[in-house]
Amino acid sequence: MKKFNEWYQNLSLAEMSWLVTIFVTALLGTLVSGVVLKWGMASFGEVSLLARLTVSLAATAAYAAVVVILFYVLIPDMRVAVKRILGDQD
Repeated sequence: MKKFNEWYQNLSLAEMSWLVTIFVTALLGTLVSGVVLKWGMASFGEVSLLARLTVSLAATAAYAAVVVILFYVLIPDMRVAVKRILGDQD
């Protein structure tokens, strides 16, 4: 426990920000993905295998959207990366 406390106290503000962002992203991503899966399977789960696969894909897309949105909002460097990926070089 002593080594953990030393490690924790030596974290910079940027490192702490990354860790909090990853934790919040995992928490909210799992929550949103779970809600999409629960709703989708309750609504379309009995229809067919293709419907279940589509619901699973939608849940994965929802998780990815949460990750991108939260990193974009909470990490300023991510905004530059997203602009470069989308081709906006200004």
